[in-house]
Amino acid sequence: MHRFALCFALLLPLSGCVGLVPHQANTGLVDELGAEEARKKFRVVSSRARDPQIVEVEFNDVGFIYTYNSLAPMTLIPMQAKMSVLYDNLERLDLYENNRVFLIGSGGHEMASITFGSLGDAEEWVDLTLSFQQDYLNNQ
Repeated sequence: MHRFALCFALLLPLSGCVGLVPHQANTGLVDELGAEEARKKFRVVSSRARDPQIVEVEFNDVGFIYTYNSLAPMTLIPMQAKMSVLYDNLERLDLYENNRVFLIGSGGHEMASITFGSLGDAEEWVDLTLSFQQDYLNNQ
């Protein structure tokens, strides 16, 4: 049993597990840039997402909706779908070393994930999203 535990401990770092990035989000970007400029920047960064490929972002009073290209389950026919992100339901964003951002909702469930081409884009997307959420909460 001890031999198994030792082997497991030695091989775990080689298993390819992707680590969480310790990122302190800049939640003041909306105040720094202004709402309209922050929205423009968010649309540009979102358009650089790799999976899913985000093609449009619409903002409303309580969150945003992004439209993305996808493949229909089972048939693999290309389609477009929409994802609504409500600031009240967004508990946190988890950023990983593989440039993937997980949107975690109320109760800790995964709402969606987005993979970016670079860590910089992923960090900027996290900063802007949490900045919009903070601005929303401040104006409640």
